[in-house]
Amino acid sequence: MLKTPTAVALAALLLFISSPSPSKAEILEGELEVFGMTCPFCGFGIEKKLRAVPGVSEVTIFLDDGRIQLAFSPGNDAVPDDIEGAVEKAGFKLSTLRLTVQGTFAEDDSQPVLVAGRKARFLLLDEKRREALSGEALQRLQAAARSGIVVVSGTVDGEVDGLPALALSNGTVSKR
Repeated sequence: MLKTPTAVALAALLLFISSPSPSKAEILEGELEVFGMTCPFCGFGIEKKLRAVPGVSEVTIFLDDGRIQLAFSPGNDAVPDDIEGAVEKAGFKLSTLRLTVQGTFAEDDSQPVLVAGRKARFLLLDEKRREALSGEALQRLQAAARSGIVVVSGTVDGEVDGLPALALSNGTVSKR
């Protein structure tokens, strides 16, 4: 068998394509509410900073209610701190950050954690009780996680033990 540069490149490409991706865990979409974003100039400044966050692929500004929708590129490693930091660098304060995240379920010191990408980990909270996910909601998550990747939606609610806390509303866990 000849090892021409073309053959070697083709073999490497086939190996790359056929190799399973290391993780399909990532932030899929986000919605932000920002204090004081009322004019087009404000929106443009925030949009510019958010577009600089690695992994953000689309930014849609809604000035009438101070809301921003974000889309993320596949395989992103975005983390909530980067999003909040971009808003603050633009001179504004983030009021609410809601995320839809896909990742793998893990337990960290008996706490339910969603691992999303290489950098992001989220402690999963029950939205009503503001406590670690437990009971029926935790069982639903564990059942969905048996197939590998799960998708959850919730509001980022500060940090607990250094992890961003993602408060899940009822029924926001699904399989991917």
